[in-house]
Amino acid sequence: MKAKYTVLLKDLMENEETMKLIDKALSYYPLYRARNWGTNWGWNFPTRSWLNQRLLNHYKYREIGFETVGRFLDELKITMYDIMPYYNELFESVDIMKDLPNPFDNVDVIEEYTEKRTDSTTSSSESETKGSGHSKTTAEDETNTSASVNHNNKNVHTTTPSDTVSIPAKNIDNVTHADDVTWSKDNSSDEGLSRGESSSETDNTSTGNSKSSAKGENESTVQHTFTKKGNQGVNTYAHDMNEYRTAIIDVVNEIITDPRIADLFMKVY
Repeated sequence: MKAKYTVLLKDLMENEETMKLIDKALSYYPLYRARNWGTNWGWNFPTRSWLNQRLLNHYKYREIGFETVGRFLDELKITMYDIMPYYNELFESVDIMKDLPNPFDNVDVIEEYTEKRTDSTTSSSESETKGSGHSKTTAEDETNTSASVNHNNKNVHTTTPSDTVSIPAKNIDNVTHADDVTWSKDNSSDEGLSRGESSSETDNTSTGNSKSSAKGENESTVQHTFTKKGNQGVNTYAHDMNEYRTAIIDVVNEIITDPRIADLFMKVY
């Protein structure tokens, strides 16, 4: 197949010198790198060389849309640099979707809140005591008395003062001379018995009141965590499956078929 107007991309690829220029023009655009590059690279997250090869093979039999190869390579460089930031965002979206454990889950909520509780207690008590007592005391006294009295009286009278009355010491009974003598004796005894009784009674009453009260407060903190995850059941699984398929994007194919890249080539086949 020969070119009619300019040159086929295939001819540029088969020339070693121009192929180096093509690789250089395609080395400036930014390219997304998957988060788990070791396992996710490939069709969804290509390397630069793999993406470049896909693009060149797609337009391999197209004629470049410019009169010179230099202009074509410069436009290719500019176009890829302009469109790739957008497609890198799509790459990131696909990367996120691939890491979803279940793409059909539509609820993933974690709520945490702290509850503080204050408990107060009040206690009171009241008591009343009453008491009464009665006491009685009785005492009896008995006294025996006994007394004995002996009286000996002797009177000695004389009318002869010149004469001496001789009274021996301590013995009036031996008087030898007196006009008259009078003797009298008196013996008496007394016995008695006395009794006495006394009693006393006492009544007493006592009353007492006592009151007590106590108050206390206790604070506690409770942490609550509410987790809700899964499919809430708003849509059917068939509906969700169709939506998921629509969301699956072949980013590499969209890059290759982007109209701005297609405009770099002739529309004549």
